[in-house]
Amino acid sequence: MKKFPKPWYRPSRGLWYVTNRGKQQNLGPDQEEAFRRYHELMARPAETTRPPAAAVLVITDKFLEWCRQHRAHETYEWYRWRLQEFASCEPTTHRGPRRVSLPPLHDLAECLREPTAAVWLGVGQSFSSL
Repeated sequence: MKKFPKPWYRPSRGLWYVTNRGKQQNLGPDQEEAFRRYHELMARPAETTRPPAAAVLVITDKFLEWCRQHRAHETYEWYRWRLQEFASCEPTTHRGPRRVSLPPLHDLAECLREPTAAVWLGVGQSFSSL
């Protein structure tokens, strides 16, 4: 069962906190006010920083260039064909808009620095839910 964030008290500071999406957030010293702020915080949608769609194409181009230089021609063609199929996909399907879960921007930056197969495996898994 997945855990959910709950308020907790830090006696050394006399403050209530919640760890939400990996960050500790101060809810204040008053318990009632802290729980009110906690409920407001949990009701907000998650704020995400998503790269523009063009960033994915830039990364795939850089990866293909890397493959051309460092892998066998058959491997390069294998990736090229699949990535071209992905790039030419319609943005919507019969099930509605396509939802792609892209990795955070720092992961994309890692892909640009070192486009190895292991890094691309992680990016590919992000697209496997299509």
